[in-house]
Amino acid sequence: MFSWPTNITGIAIGDRKFNVEAVVDQDALIDTVKTQHDLDHFPYGWMLWPSAIGLSTYILDNANRFADKRVLELGCGVGLAGVVAAIAGATVIQTDYLDGALELSSRNANINGVTTTTCLGDWRDFPVNLVESTDIVIGTDILYERSMHPYLKNLLPMFTKRGVPVLIADPIRPQALDALGLWEHDLFHIEHHFVDVPWDTASKTIWIIELKLARG
Repeated sequence: MFSWPTNITGIAIGDRKFNVEAVVDQDALIDTVKTQHDLDHFPYGWMLWPSAIGLSTYILDNANRFADKRVLELGCGVGLAGVVAAIAGATVIQTDYLDGALELSSRNANINGVTTTTCLGDWRDFPVNLVESTDIVIGTDILYERSMHPYLKNLLPMFTKRGVPVLIADPIRPQALDALGLWEHDLFHIEHHFVDVPWDTASKTIWIIELKLARG
């Protein structure tokens, strides 16, 4: 069960407002880390991050691309991007390896008047049926942990080899640049889009990375 205190925050994206339930006290989460296991399973996704707003902005700006598509969200966290894809007309499956994230994403779908399906999805042993039934893959901040890069290197080509594009939002972290630098050309053809989102008292540039099958 999800047990951390949460708040519901209104987020304006374009001319729409979304309500997002998330943990707002990062220090309270950090205080729960007592062991290496806790650190390995730290629930970063239970907070709302700028990348989720950036990808959601991109989805709304390109809603026709998502309408009537089967969208799979990797590492959904609070699930804002998947919720926005559902509002754009997609059928959405949201995956995460933490039950608490799936609980939060379901609540956020309900709060915003849409329905999504949730499913446990560990990148180290990802359900094959989800790979075979997807039109578009989305993910926010999924490249932040270097130890997971080898698993994503195996998982993401399963989609692109089927012609399924993968859209990843990232605030241009060094570890994301490192992974993509190694993967480009051999594994993927990579296209870039940029979205500026309001964050605190300023704005933050979010990189929307689109992975496609590498060109021969």
